[in-house]
Amino acid sequence: MPKVLRDEAAASQTGSGSKRSFSTSARLHQGEVKGNSPDPSAATVANMLAASNRGESVDVERGIPEGFKYEPPTLPLPPNERFDRRYEPLVEQFTKLIMKHGKLSLAQKHMAKILEYLRTAPAPLIDPSKPFLPGPPSPQLPLNPILYLTLAVDSIAPLFRIRQIRGIAGGGAALPIPSPLAQRQRRREAITWILEAAEKRRDNQLSHRIANEIIAIAEGKSSVWLKRAAIHKQATVSRANIRRASQQRRGRKQ
Repeated sequence: MPKVLRDEAAASQTGSGSKRSFSTSARLHQGEVKGNSPDPSAATVANMLAASNRGESVDVERGIPEGFKYEPPTLPLPPNERFDRRYEPLVEQFTKLIMKHGKLSLAQKHMAKILEYLRTAPAPLIDPSKPFLPGPPSPQLPLNPILYLTLAVDSIAPLFRIRQIRGIAGGGAALPIPSPLAQRQRRREAITWILEAAEKRRDNQLSHRIANEIIAIAEGKSSVWLKRAAIHKQATVSRANIRRASQQRRGRKQ
């Protein structure tokens, strides 16, 4: 055996070769060596959590406590500072009306493509003869596609719905009675009209058909405007029937 190998074997047996010039052991009582000083920030956080669990408000001293980068908020938070909705109400309602067979993720993809199409499409040429709601100038509408969509939907949303009620004029004849709609009901009716009109378009993708219909609404070229005008005209004509309906209700109560 060579001398080098014999020396290494002898060193491994005696343990002289395993010595190191430094120590790798960790200090178990490092806190005792440095001294355990109480952390004021930990006490502040503990007091805030305890007060919030009890439902009490926390008064924070002026200035930023040690351990905080910014001044901590006052707990509990007021109700108007809690953000409960992840999406805009109109976007969420539109998405759920697009959804078919419970496939919400697919409807959300369509909604994202619609907003992207509105953002990248040329600015619409708004028809002044149509009652399009006022907003930013036309060249700025694509910069905010959610506002673009909101203005288009709210512009064509009907204010009334026509109900056919029997027995008001006597006999079995039904008279049309205009009834006001809430905001969510108005938007639902408008979105339904948009989807029905978009189905008649020849674009391959559903998102492109809906987006083009929204652009047509802004430009006053959509057939949805005719539906809105027809309902409002019928509501204006049949508004005299509201008095008959109210008189009949009073007669029943008496």
